[in-house]
Amino acid sequence: MYFARRDRRPSIALLLTILLLAFFPLFAFAKTSHPAVIEGRVVGVHDGDTITVLQAKKTYKIRLASIDAPELSQAYGQVSKRFASDFAFGKLARVEVQGVDRYGRYLGEVFVDGHSLNRALLAAGLAWHYKQYSHDASLAALESEARSRRLGLWKDPSPMPPWEFRRRKK
Repeated sequence: MYFARRDRRPSIALLLTILLLAFFPLFAFAKTSHPAVIEGRVVGVHDGDTITVLQAKKTYKIRLASIDAPELSQAYGQVSKRFASDFAFGKLARVEVQGVDRYGRYLGEVFVDGHSLNRALLAAGLAWHYKQYSHDASLAALESEARSRRLGLWKDPSPMPPWEFRRRKK
């Protein structure tokens, strides 16, 4: 009986598969690098929880971490944007970057003259503490205090959280 002699050299496809499997962990678990701090001028306020910072001729879109402000078309959305604009627009800011969201925006706490915009919005009753992403008790306390004093959006007997508002618009 005749058996064809097999070529004992590995195929290119097999070699590529082995290399991919060997190096996959290096790529799969590599952290996306981002700056730890961004310092620059606030050149845009998109809404109550998203701003743009210009640092050395490069702009960074910043999503304020741990809070969620009303959408612009929602009750108190324009008030929240105006508050953020009065607080930060045209001023030098320091952003302590915590990560990057799925839209490519930098997540962070924004400081202007040593004061946190994130915390100021909560204290004024113009944002929710985003408990789904933050378990910071001091932020929860700021929201609770604004609620009890019926500040900002807490004047409304049943304000709709922005995440519910966005879900209903879909």
